[in-house]
Amino acid sequence: YADRLRAAFARDGWVTIRRAVEPATMESLMAQIARELEAPSIAAESGEASASLDRPDTWPSGGSRRVLEVTPPGDAAHWAELVASPRLVAALDAILGELGWELPVNAAAPTDGGRVPVRHWYAPVAFPDERGGCDDPAGSWAPVNRRGERWRGWHVDIGPGFDTGAARTSEGHPFQGAVVLLLGSGWSPPAQYS
Repeated sequence: YADRLRAAFARDGWVTIRRAVEPATMESLMAQIARELEAPSIAAESGEASASLDRPDTWPSGGSRRVLEVTPPGDAAHWAELVASPRLVAALDAILGELGWELPVNAAAPTDGGRVPVRHWYAPVAFPDERGGCDDPAGSWAPVNRRGERWRGWHVDIGPGFDTGAARTSEGHPFQGAVVLLLGSGWSPPAQYS
């Protein structure tokens, strides 16, 4: 397993670790993101907006941004469970070397409602777009940015704590071995865990 994973990461620059966290951990994390989306406890870095996942009338519409950012505080139990997940730990050990990595979480929410000093994790929540999203009438797919502009959606993220004014490249930074993306799109507990 480790050799195949390491080879795939070296070849492609990314790997997928399915079921990296337990369903209960994911469910708790998704619930936190929904709560934070509705009433943020940490100020967002890109725009100030909120919405309720259960109330479409609160969702972005018209010409507004379709992606709202949530910076969840890292003090809930599911963050410790995520960082200690055996599947995730085994994958990171295989790719970066046993215990050759760290996976910090966000600080607790500041009492003044401001930002955390370093944003280690954030959750971009994308909402439907009545303008057609990333599909055009001819049925071809194209990336879009947060404002629905076609062919403008791809970008290179920097790691937490790095200079945001520095040039971004697809090679990344020598101190950054991997970026962990936890995808929750369309997530629901698998039948065997229900």
